[in-house]
Amino acid sequence: MVRESICSLPDYQLLDVSTDPTNGVVWQRMKPRGRPCYSLEMMREMRHHDASLQASGGVALANGDPFRVRYVVYGSAIPGVFNLGGDLAAFLELQARRDRVSLRVYAAACIDAQWNRLQNLGLPLTTISVVEGRAFGGGFENAISSSVILADREAQFCFPEVSFSLFPGMGAYSILKRRIGHSKAMRMIMSGDRYSATELHEMGLIDALFSRGEGEKAVYEFIRRHSRHHNTAIAMQKVRGIVEPITRRELDEVVDVWCDAVLELEERDLKMMRSYLELQTKMWSGQRNVRATSTDAQAAALA
Repeated sequence: MVRESICSLPDYQLLDVSTDPTNGVVWQRMKPRGRPCYSLEMMREMRHHDASLQASGGVALANGDPFRVRYVVYGSAIPGVFNLGGDLAAFLELQARRDRVSLRVYAAACIDAQWNRLQNLGLPLTTISVVEGRAFGGGFENAISSSVILADREAQFCFPEVSFSLFPGMGAYSILKRRIGHSKAMRMIMSGDRYSATELHEMGLIDALFSRGEGEKAVYEFIRRHSRHHNTAIAMQKVRGIVEPITRRELDEVVDVWCDAVLELEERDLKMMRSYLELQTKMWSGQRNVRATSTDAQAAALA
């Protein structure tokens, strides 16, 4: 039964949202105005998008007609970059003001998005991350919060936070520990090393690889295989949440440690953070060419 509340998926400023009712897919691609990082505004749009789907019970509109959402796909509209992480400019400003309250507001917006994705929005659907290009810091963290992670073979991943005496505090350790174990999770966070998609696939963190430019094709190939056993897959997502739960309380408590750590940074750490902020800026091409979704291509991929 279709509920009275139906998600109409409004236009967003920092997200490109599109639908594929035939296959029950909603696409959400990030399109930041400037540096490809997680601004508070983007996090709030992401939360609104997911909350709208939750409120409708997973029913969305396409051309005025309702359809049941079975997959929510998260990606980027920026060529060569998934996301470069947290809003360091905001962190520097809030640290200088000793404004823990605003740091906590930002962090809460981040874990709102993480928590919902880890729970598959609390709906009988599957969340999928499609990583093309660099996924650093919070970008890496956000990508691995989906139930399924697909990545370009040339994608790169790292947690650079250790270089300025911080750690990825919005779920990274919680997720990695459950998926690849404590030792590998600690090594990944504490080393700051850069990993290839192939390395992470061999560890079991990434579910499937694809060639450059074939992200959409990879999604529809996954859907074609997954849909044959959709009921089993949804049930096993629930089982995973029971056996290896990540609670909201856990995420909140870790975030409190992160906020305290930000306020303890010394000048040499802040200098390194400014350097990484400059790197984020250099990586931003200024091009926001959002790729159009091709219905014909989708149909061919599923044929």
